[in-house]
Amino acid sequence: MNSGERDASEKLADLYLEEYRKKRLEHTLTLYFPLAMERTEQIRFLEKVEKRAVNTVAAILRQDVAKLTPFRWDTEQERQQKEAAVRDTVRQVNQWEEDARSEVNQGSNWSHEWSSRGAPMAASVGGSHTFRPGHAYSQLRHISIHGWGGT
Repeated sequence: MNSGERDASEKLADLYLEEYRKKRLEHTLTLYFPLAMERTEQIRFLEKVEKRAVNTVAAILRQDVAKLTPFRWDTEQERQQKEAAVRDTVRQVNQWEEDARSEVNQGSNWSHEWSSRGAPMAASVGGSHTFRPGHAYSQLRHISIHGWGGT
């Protein structure tokens, strides 16, 4: 993986994580490609970047869920309630990941400007693509992974 792909994936993952952590800052991500890069190559690049970002975010969400453990002194009823809450959160994370992957496969989260006249150094830009979050992105606001402590 080249550094441009890695950087773009990390930035996109940051956008998803800001949404998940409810620190939404109304950021956007626009990627500019050189004239020499074919359209199909640009689309493949965007797909790879987005897949990597989804993988990163899903892994972080799962790590957060894995930290949720009942206290040793919880009653059986409290333990069962907490375990049910964890199972529900796992279902939400799995649904988010499925929806996010579907959006990646559809290529629906990017708007494309193939001429990029307004881009920096427009004469050398072969296209720009701006991330336009879809449904899966907004689902992150509704996933609440907060702990009660314990190990």
